[in-house]
Amino acid sequence: MSAVSGKARSTENLRVVRQVVAAFLAGDLDAAFALADPQVEFENRRGAPGIDGTYVGREEILGMFVKLSETFEDYRTEPLQFESGGEQVAVLTREVGRGRESRLQVDQRTVALYTLADGKVSRIETFPAPSGDLRQVLGGS
Repeated sequence: MSAVSGKARSTENLRVVRQVVAAFLAGDLDAAFALADPQVEFENRRGAPGIDGTYVGREEILGMFVKLSETFEDYRTEPLQFESGGEQVAVLTREVGRGRESRLQVDQRTVALYTLADGKVSRIETFPAPSGDLRQVLGGS
């Protein structure tokens, strides 16, 4: 594969992930899942009790988000930075919310690492953001 086609793929993958994130934040789940493989895997390693784990497909992933909304109130996520590398796109996000039971405020940085195959999201891994350059997570998870 030439460097140009690799760069074009990386640019296209970045475009797809930006669309997925925008659709999700707008509440357009149909548009977000239309850009994903039907058996997309979502591995959540953010450290939230009862929510960490691997979820496969739309229904399981939506169930995880229901658990998230049951655990936190005023929860929101904001993308801060996107970095593309080949078949993966890393998104640095800021997550903010308050524990429903604990009332503790959460304000943390996390990474969502999207892996794409055939132009669709096939896997998403989320984990606490590393210190340093976001590019260090590309291809390394």
